[in-house]
Amino acid sequence: MNRNMQHLLTMCSLLVLLFFSIGSIAQGFQTQTTDRELDQAITHALIRMRGEAPSTEMIIEPVDSVAGWVFGTVAVAAPVVPDATPEVYLFLTRPGLGGPVVSFHGSEEFRTWSLEAPASLALPSRQIIAPAQSAALAGHGGAQLSLPWPIGETWTFTGGSHGSRKEAVDFAGGSGEIRAARGGIAYIPCANKVVIDHGDGWQTGYYHVSGIQVRHGQAVSRGQALGQMSAESGCGGGATGPHVHFSTSLHGVDQPIRDHILGGWTIIDGALDYAGCMSKAGVTTQCAPLGRIPSNGMIGSGVKRTTGIPPIEHCFTWQNDSRLDCFVRGTDDRLHQRFWNGANWSDWMDLGGGLRSAPTCFVECQLDLPPGVN
Repeated sequence: MNRNMQHLLTMCSLLVLLFFSIGSIAQGFQTQTTDRELDQAITHALIRMRGEAPSTEMIIEPVDSVAGWVFGTVAVAAPVVPDATPEVYLFLTRPGLGGPVVSFHGSEEFRTWSLEAPASLALPSRQIIAPAQSAALAGHGGAQLSLPWPIGETWTFTGGSHGSRKEAVDFAGGSGEIRAARGGIAYIPCANKVVIDHGDGWQTGYYHVSGIQVRHGQAVSRGQALGQMSAESGCGGGATGPHVHFSTSLHGVDQPIRDHILGGWTIIDGALDYAGCMSKAGVTTQCAPLGRIPSNGMIGSGVKRTTGIPPIEHCFTWQNDSRLDCFVRGTDDRLHQRFWNGANWSDWMDLGGGLRSAPTCFVECQLDLPPGVN
């Protein structure tokens, strides 16, 4: 082979390498998102959803990102007036030709994209209950909520239902330690605010929390300590004294808290904001602002914590090689597992301790037969 031919072949090889290198770089740019691009995309999407730009600070806190997909929280700080609270949303973005495309929790896009997102992305449970079904359950304790303080303590019902949709109540007293009303994934969208996504559409919110003891995106169990009640309002609003502002939402939309049952106590609206009562079994009634509410460990409409296999709170499956595993976090705050061997389910195994980390892939779990088996 003469020298000219060798030179030609060398040049051709370099051109081929350069072509593929440019292609790889271009592909990398398509999947990478800068913080500025993400902030701009979320800001514009939030303005479209709200119909107006926020007049207060907006705080964006990513939880996880994989292959250009990003999941996290966005908070709009409350105006600095007494008892105003921040708006909080879960967001999910995916790569788009013009930059990241945004969806918010509760939308059809969020539900669809949750199933399409990389399995390793730390999303909340992808098990979905229709909003109408979930709301219908609320009146008899279907949200399965406990009182948000330690068992054995009596707190004061300082404020009846209030908020833009009467979605919140106020409590104070006891040791001041705030506990999770149910298990799920905890988020800290801004200072002094904790939100727990319970995996079936329901969320609970806790504001004026100081010394927060959980991490952004951490799995928590029912009754787990979240922090201390306070008058701190690091995300806007204000408070006249230490308390916890406890709220409920469904699929990202604030829900009136009336008729919800917390630890066996039903919330009753008053004629005015902050008025109202809590009733137990229709017999004992305690009214704001001095009502005394003891916690005895009841859940929702009054099912006490049990041992063995309790009523199901979270259920999901994952495929592990050729075996299908079903995990259940029960209302006893313990994790239980059984697996499908291709013909039968195994007996339940008590793994104990509550769910601390989740399998990488969530799909709907059927307790009698695995998905796709009739």
